[in-house]
Amino acid sequence: MRLDRFLSNLPQLNRQAARQLLASGRVRVDGAVVCDGLCEVSQFSRIEVDSELLQAGKAARYFMLHKPIGVVSATEHEQHRTVLDLLEEPDKADLHLAGRLD
Repeated sequence: MRLDRFLSNLPQLNRQAARQLLASGRVRVDGAVVCDGLCEVSQFSRIEVDSELLQAGKAARYFMLHKPIGVVSATEHEQHRTVLDLLEEPDKADLHLAGRLD
């Protein structure tokens, strides 16, 4: 999502107020001042206006696994166990595969 859209979706801001905040250099994304509303932000981005935290940013997590024979590199499969089945994580439905290393 674009930063200007993120800001204008907040209940206390409209598009004009979001543009003014960006132009005045009061918006920080991941600690850096951002003046360009076209900057892409995600759920992992930490977004602040002045000293007010608008979005804390979800911490990214990475897992590297040794895939046993018979386990497929997929998030779900009808016939075989998947690599996500190897993890005992509460939010494993939110995880995505980055790919195989071979």
